[in-house]
Amino acid sequence: MTRRRAAGRAAEMKRTGEVSIPCRISWTEGIGKRAFVYGKMTVSGGAVLFRRRSAQSVEIPAGGTISSEPSWRAGNTLISYRSPDGQEIRILTSSADTETVSRAIAAPG
Repeated sequence: MTRRRAAGRAAEMKRTGEVSIPCRISWTEGIGKRAFVYGKMTVSGGAVLFRRRSAQSVEIPAGGTISSEPSWRAGNTLISYRSPDGQEIRILTSSADTETVSRAIAAPG
């Protein structure tokens, strides 16, 4: 089921350039939390936003460096991202969504 949904999200991203991907993120500067917080990464109009319940969306600066490694959680990947201004962002997402997330944050808006 997860792979099928991820394939649908990847196709939507290619077709429209917009997509919403469930993930967990750890980003002290952006969301004020070092622990992972659940939400959705939304790509729309060239901007990459992270939205969680009861909080405003925060724009993730695109164009940084990315590395990924398998997570200790089965079926997930940990993406370590350093933004152009040096912020360290860690994203925990489904292994099937890793490529879509990486493309979204690698491309400068």
